Amino acid sequence: RLGHHLHHAAQRVVARELGDFDVQRGVLINRAGKHLIAGVFLDGHALAGDGRLIDRARAGVKVRLLFGDPDSEAVRLRGNEEGIGDLLAARCRLTWNYCRPLLDEPGIDGRKHGSTLYTSIFRFDERALANTHLLGAPASQSPVLHIHHLSGGRVFRHYMDAFELVWTFGRNITHGPEQRPTVAN
Repeated sequence: RLGHHLHHAAQRVVARELGDFDVQRGVLINRAGKHLIAGVFLDGHALAGDGRLIDRARAGVKVRLLFGDPDSEAVRLRGNEEGIGDLLAARCRLTWNYCRPLLDEPGIDGRKHGSTLYTSIFRFDERALANTHLLGAPASQSPVLHIHHLSGGRVFRHYMDAFELVWTFGRNITHGPEQRPTVAN
């Protein structure tokens, strides 16, 4: 029985290599009924461009976007560790630029953070995709775990508690009069 579960878990981890990650994420976005969170470095262009997050927010889903602060020491250090230097900060800026229109939508909140992270978390109600970050490798080359909330289980809650901690320390993103993102304390 344990062997079956380990095999099933391994299939989900390698699903990233088979190009299944974007499909899974899209299906889960469409199914989200209460909570939808996107942490760290989700593809901002894909996220903002297809309208699904706006549709979910208008349907009453609580949508929270939590991405790296391009000016933070943590983003600078991670860029250096991945061997891409300032390109990671540039990617953060690009993600925030693409997501700017989403922040005008009621029900969608955004925060920047400067925390050192080891996992990008995408929550869709009682499911989550946890993209681990391995030192020296970009998230796109690291495993993605598909986690389900189980009654009495601790793993799902553990990941959500980590997200909430980073959210707590993040800075709110709002729009000023010229529709440019500003940071609110």
